[in-house]
Amino acid sequence: MERILAWLNHPLSSEGGIRLWMALGAGLVLLAAILIGAFLGRRARRRHKPPEPVTREPKKQPALELANLQGMGMRAEQQDAFGVGAPNDAYARYFTGQSYLKPLTVPGQCPVFLANVTFEPGCRNN
Repeated sequence: MERILAWLNHPLSSEGGIRLWMALGAGLVLLAAILIGAFLGRRARRRHKPPEPVTREPKKQPALELANLQGMGMRAEQQDAFGVGAPNDAYARYFTGQSYLKPLTVPGQCPVFLANVTFEPGCRNN
């Protein structure tokens, strides 16, 4: 027994600041802390239930907006980001059905002419 105690009291380095028993004790304390942390973490994960997936019901859209998305209803009732515009009679020969032209820029003030063309359901271009 005295041999074991003498061996544990042996210094780890030549300076002799840390004894062998101190290093072994610190290692055991660190090992115990890791094991306790792992055990408590596992218990916490078992108690914690993952949240149930939340599926939200889609937002109800007004009837006019729903009709616009489905291309139903009268042309005057339908809306879009640019507006419907005036009937596109100047280019009617190129379309089967009614189309509408909404200029987005003013000719002469902008070097590029931009316009939004809206088609009624069933309208095709030739």
